[in-house]
Amino acid sequence: MRFDAWEGFVPGKWSSDEVDVRDFIQRNYTPYEGDGSFLAPATAATEKLWKEILKLSEEERKAGGVLNADTKIVSSLTSQGAEYIDKNLEKIVVGEITKIERHPDADKLIVCQVNIGEETIQIV
Repeated sequence: MRFDAWEGFVPGKWSSDEVDVRDFIQRNYTPYEGDGSFLAPATAATEKLWKEILKLSEEERKAGGVLNADTKIVSSLTSQGAEYIDKNLEKIVVGEITKIERHPDADKLIVCQVNIGEETIQIV
């Protein structure tokens, strides 16, 4: 089966019936060798969360490498629920990709339209 969204990508194992994300990435990425000047600065919320993470990391080191352990639940991929450092500051947005196209000016980029509920945003 062929999809227009994959037009222009280097084919490989990923483009057959086999799911192979590593093969796709290895064949279709271009290393970025610039600097981070295009990035927006960290928000106040991110700065506050990062300070909390550094504080918790220091507490964990002082405690010998383990901050807390749950001895009543056997660990698995689904045994623990999602937790937050500060739920009011954390902004995780889940969206649905509604359209994927090749970038008109860059061979190795794609442009996605993503519905995040109240609006559709574009992500390159």
